[in-house]
Amino acid sequence: MYNIVQAGDPTGIYGFSPANGGPTVAPGGPAAFMLWAPWDVSPSMLNCPSDGPVFGEPTRRQTNNYAFCIGDTNNNARDIADSRGVFGNQLFTKLGAITDGTSNTIAFSERLKANFGITNVVANQIETVLGTATSVPTVLASPISCYTTATGRFFNAGQLVKGRFGSHWTDGQAERICFNTILPPNKPSCTTDNNANADSGRSGFGLLIPASSRHTGGVNVSMIDGSVHFTSDAIDTGNLAAAAALNGPSLYGVWGALGTKSGGETASIQQ
Repeated sequence: MYNIVQAGDPTGIYGFSPANGGPTVAPGGPAAFMLWAPWDVSPSMLNCPSDGPVFGEPTRRQTNNYAFCIGDTNNNARDIADSRGVFGNQLFTKLGAITDGTSNTIAFSERLKANFGITNVVANQIETVLGTATSVPTVLASPISCYTTATGRFFNAGQLVKGRFGSHWTDGQAERICFNTILPPNKPSCTTDNNANADSGRSGFGLLIPASSRHTGGVNVSMIDGSVHFTSDAIDTGNLAAAAALNGPSLYGVWGALGTKSGGETASIQQ
């Protein structure tokens, strides 16, 4: 556990000091400031008006709906530093590295907020746009297999599901702040592991985490050039029965191509 001490305040006026045990983490990192008072409430601009309170923990205040694009990366999505998207673990992407073009490459989209541990769901309990199905080993080789975890709007009864997105805006783990451009918007999210926290997609595991929203028929995306577009749930996603490409063009159609920064594709969003 990390205890947070404000710089210049070794006694810990926020109630956290080295005397409480564990290392001290000053502003600047490396850990997220879960207990640093100025960050306990996220800026309102990070939350979409169309989304409600955090599903599973409606009083939570460290929230966000903005999602960073990691492209069509799904293997080691939490820790990968060479993401095919513009964002990744301690990844710094220069504009010159976005060879697909700043108007053809997604920076951000959105996802609905949730915070609950692994739950053995009953029928019509948890919507696919809110949760992540766990222990689905086939999704790395065949992302389309994630669809088998749900029927219509809801995860199937008996499916083990958790939800962590948007529950802690200062934590850089993929499950909390990212999405990938593999499954189309508003489809189920899946991970190959059974981690109950936000650590899924770490080395050796896979994570599919689509964008999601309460907007009818799609989600908003912001491109690197600053333009914003509404993207349909029906966007072309190519061959979802194939494992993700490690280099070259995305296998996941227009959606995958828009997520990669240097895949060599020519896909663009028409406004």
